[in-house]
Amino acid sequence: MDLLSTLSATLSSDFAARSAAETALRAADAAPGFALALLTLAREPSAPPGTRQSAAVLLKGLVIRRWDEDDYERFVGPVVRKKKG
Repeated sequence: MDLLSTLSATLSSDFAARSAAETALRAADAAPGFALALLTLAREPSAPPGTRQSAAVLLKGLVIRRWDEDDYERFVGPVVRKKKG
């Protein structure tokens, strides 16, 4: 499922679809490029307005969690991956 469909599913009245989409977004949160994908979608004029707004809200939350070092209780540092070999 792509990001646009996943965000659209979070707005669904169907609990199962909404729950699955929210789980997928939580899993994608740590993926490289996720913030950029949210930013791109939030700025995409052809995307549905509710989906654009959802992308913007998720991006805001991600920025607060990842870059607000002064709030140590909520701050989640970057994921550092070791190179294999």
